[in-house]
Amino acid sequence: KFKWMSIGRHGAAAVGGSLMVFFGIVPPSLFPIAVDWDTIVLLLGMMLMSTYLDRDNVWGLAAKLLLYKAHSPSLFLVRVCCISAFMSSILTNDTVCVTLTPIVVSACLKTRQPLLPFLMALATSANIGSAALPVGNPQNMIIATKSGIEFLVFFKVCAIAAVVGVTLNTIGLLLYFKKDLQGTLNFASRVEGTDHDE
Repeated sequence: KFKWMSIGRHGAAAVGGSLMVFFGIVPPSLFPIAVDWDTIVLLLGMMLMSTYLDRDNVWGLAAKLLLYKAHSPSLFLVRVCCISAFMSSILTNDTVCVTLTPIVVSACLKTRQPLLPFLMALATSANIGSAALPVGNPQNMIIATKSGIEFLVFFKVCAIAAVVGVTLNTIGLLLYFKKDLQGTLNFASRVEGTDHDE
């Protein structure tokens, strides 16, 4: 939110769009054309799906997969990379980052691990993995809808690049943060943020 205005980014975007029409920058007759309704509807659908997945505790399952028998920081980092990349390809990368960040932070604090390696793994892998499918991020949605590229064709081309990218990213993170990924992890039976029913 803006400090001087009690609205968030979405409200600010709506106000900005209204002002563009008000001042004649975008004529009212062109307003329906200026808005990419296909992308808006697709984003809305992804947000709704994410909400239902949250109600079904899918994020709790992802947390358990992240933490299950992760006895070393390196293994935990690899899991963060793989799970965030996969989930961001079928949801949006923003949703994955917002949902998994508290889980990763809580796990790091509980085991006294540095936050930077694992949050970097989450951020970079979620963005790279989102390139695999048209629904992974808004840019892909616009490209897919405007170009008319079929879903399966998009997947065949981009999935390979995404897998290679996530692999190289994971290796790079392991090497760069090698000194920070020493020792073992002793996770408690439950980590804060893994149970959405509490």
